[in-house]
Amino acid sequence: MFFVIILILLITIFIVIFKLSEYYEHQQHMKLIMLKNQMLEQSMAETQQTFMLWKTSLHDFKHKIMNLMTLADNNDISGIKQYLETENELLGKKLFYYKTGSDTVDTILNIKQKIEEKKGITFIINAKIPENCNIASADFASLLGNLLDNAIEASEKEKEPFIEVNIRPAKSYLIINILNKYTGSGDFSESTKNEKHLQGIGIHSVKQTVKKYGGEFNTDISDNIFNVKIMIPM
Repeated sequence: MFFVIILILLITIFIVIFKLSEYYEHQQHMKLIMLKNQMLEQSMAETQQTFMLWKTSLHDFKHKIMNLMTLADNNDISGIKQYLETENELLGKKLFYYKTGSDTVDTILNIKQKIEEKKGITFIINAKIPENCNIASADFASLLGNLLDNAIEASEKEKEPFIEVNIRPAKSYLIINILNKYTGSGDFSESTKNEKHLQGIGIHSVKQTVKKYGGEFNTDISDNIFNVKIMIPM
């Protein structure tokens, strides 16, 4: 009788543990689905923003063509030259597009640059994506999108803020290094404390992506500069 009771208790404990394990896995799965949905929503928003920029540029371009046609109809060659010189000067001052070797990275950097420009944040880019890069476009969007959003949020509280993005191959690794000014108080001597600076901005998604590729994720703060460094094997 005692043996039967013990057996029933063991079976009950096993079932409870199994159910708890299933529940935990289900919760983790739901969290990942929510994160993916958030990234899809963000990607759609950024795509819409890119479309609006293109639509605005197309609208402006049509007006410029009409102005040139009017000048041409009037045989105003000097007016056409002056107009083209002005447009060329504006093009050099206002319109530039980062080319890194990855269309996904180019899009993200240019969208974020527009946001930072409006917020008065200096944006520094040194990025070159090698042809043999094995990071999927969606994962790259997740990494850069989350980290840059975090850096932008932190920079809004700073005087003379800047964000620097460095992406480069080094031997058999791809190095992603993002720095931003940070004068907040607190002891950041431990890596776990460093990551408090990143809470709530998709850091879980970033870590999961880095882990997926067998990479390393580190944070550091020195001389009022917050530094995120990711190393991913290629």
